[in-house]
Order: sequence, then C-alpha cells, then structure tokens
Amino acid sequence: MGKTARHLRPLAALLGAALALSTTACGGATDASTAAEAVDISGSISGQTINYWSMWKDGEPQQKVIAAAIADFEKETGATVSVQWQGRSNTEKLVPALNTNNVPDLVDGTFAKLAPVIGETGQASPLTSVYSYEVDGKTVSSVIPEKFTSNGVFKGEDGQPWMVPYSVSSDGIWFDAAKHPELKAKPPATWDEFIAVLDKLKAGGTAPIAADGDVAGYNSTWFVTALLRLKGAGSFKALVEDKSGEGWDDPSVLEAARKVETLVNGGYLNSGYNASKFPAQQQLWANGDAALILNGSWTPTETGSYAAPGFEYSSFQFPAIDDKPASARVDFIGFAVPAKSKNQVPAQ
Repeated sequence: MGKTARHLRPLAALLGAALALSTTACGGATDASTAAEAVDISGSISGQTINYWSMWKDGEPQQKVIAAAIADFEKETGATVSVQWQGRSNTEKLVPALNTNNVPDLVDGTFAKLAPVIGETGQASPLTSVYSYEVDGKTVSSVIPEKFTSNGVFKGEDGQPWMVPYSVSSDGIWFDAAKHPELKAKPPATWDEFIAVLDKLKAGGTAPIAADGDVAGYNSTWFVTALLRLKGAGSFKALVEDKSGEGWDDPSVLEAARKVETLVNGGYLNSGYNASKFPAQQQLWANGDAALILNGSWTPTETGSYAAPGFEYSSFQFPAIDDKPASARVDFIGFAVPAKSKNQVPAQ
C-alpha cells in the first residue's frame, strides 16, 4: 500500500463507518425478502393508522409544511397518521428498531442516511405502486426530474424504487452580500482566485472561514468536493466502495487532501474551530465575525433567527480546480416504507 493510502486510510474508515455499521446492524436482505413485492394502493384506507417517524423537529418550517399535509391527508382519506417528530436521530433509532416488532410504517430522511440503513440492505418496501400513482392527473414519477432518476439512484437491487424524494439540497460557500458585495459581483471561480479572496479577507482582519469542528459531515465536505472537482461525479463513492484500498493511492486523492491542508496551514479557518461545538462557529459566521462558511442550502433557514441585522444571504459554488468542469453535490430528503411495516397500504 502506498504512502497516500496509509495516511488517508483512517479517513476512509471514518467515512465508511456509518455504512458498515448500518449494513451489519440491520440484518441481511433476506429478512425482508418476503415483503419485496409491490402492493396495491388503489383501495380505501379509511380507518387505518400510519405510524410515521419524521426527521423534523416540532416547530421547524418543514415540520409545519408536513403537519399541514398530514391534516389534509387525514381529512381526505379518513386515515390517521400517528407522527413522532424525532428530529435527525430518527434514522439512528430505526437501525435497532428493524430487528424488533416496533417498526414504523413510514420514515423520512436524507438519502445519505436512509440508503445504507434500508435502501441498500433489502429493508425497504418497493414503492413501484407509489411511483405510478396519479395525483392531479400526473404520476408521482413524472414530477421527479429525470436527471435525478435516470441513474437508478432511488432503486434497489431488484430495480424497484424504494424512496420517494420530496426535497433536494446542495452545498455552497455562503457569505453576507451586504457586507461583501464584491463576492456577489465576482465570486471566485478557480481555486487560485479563492485563495486570493481568503488572503484579502485575512489581511483585512476578518476570519476567512468558519467551520464547526465537531460536525464531521460538514468538515469532510471540503475534501469530498475537492475530490469531485478533480475526478468528477461519482469519484468519492467509488473511492469509499473500493475494498482493495488502492483507490487511495490515486494522486487526485492526495491533491484533494492537500487543498484542505492549504486551508488549515494558511490560517484561513477561524481560530478555535477545531475545539468548537456546533453551532458556535455557524453563529459566529451569521453574526458577521467570519466571512465564509461551506454549508448546505438550508443555511438561511437554520441561521436566520440569529443572523446579524441586514444580513443578505448569498453563496457561490466551490471553485473549480485545474480547469475541471464544475459540479455540485446534492442530497435528497424523501419518504421510505420499511419492509416490516404492518400498514403497507396506507403508508404508501
């Protein structure tokens, strides 16, 4: 094994830990094989109950939207939805529940979390009937953009869809356009331009980048996105799934890691970030004490309650590296029905 692989193998283990743990903790796909058939959802569901574990917390904007939809659904169908607003831990709670009789009928979450838990382990019911179901004269499948379904990302090994996405999110480097109109007028398009911006911010006495040190997913995005810039879409997935470990010897992997090293060694990250606890750095950024933050498209909603007066949210894409074509990482939030659900029809 080469030098690159030896040094980066711990990162591979860390990033793949959730996948490995979820796959082994849920039991094999054979546990759900008897339920892996599409069900007829055309009949009445009046009087039936759906036990729903949601990733949203009570009071969040998306929770309010779904709560309103639930009220309409109950009125129109006569079914009852028993919902638990569990927050982001709902997927973690689902893992042990799948080995019990206390399995929810419906769950939602990010693709990144649900796929290794039920989507790729045979623990999700096929939602073929849902995709062909008509709402206002249109099938569900027709309102999901083809560019998100053409690669089969929502389908299991049996070729049937297991997830119905209802939201898409992406990443960007966020800033206050009211305070930094120059970035809105001309955002850095290349890595060299990005470093020049960081140098200028640092020289002016502003902390260039805020990063919450205890959020592994946020921090790894710097490395993952740099690698995607260098090697293209799907390259990180291929790297993590490479059981031989030889992929970590790829020069592009080392180059992506060096880009992150540049940010650290250059002093561009806000002082104390590596000992911070979420959301301290995010709040620091929203208050104007740091210029940039790499985060998801939910950032305005999540920080709006404590942002500085007059804060104008704006963002630019992670800069291109070595003239490689730009791309954006996306994740989806959607619904899934565990194969062990006792109320398949109303849930779907």
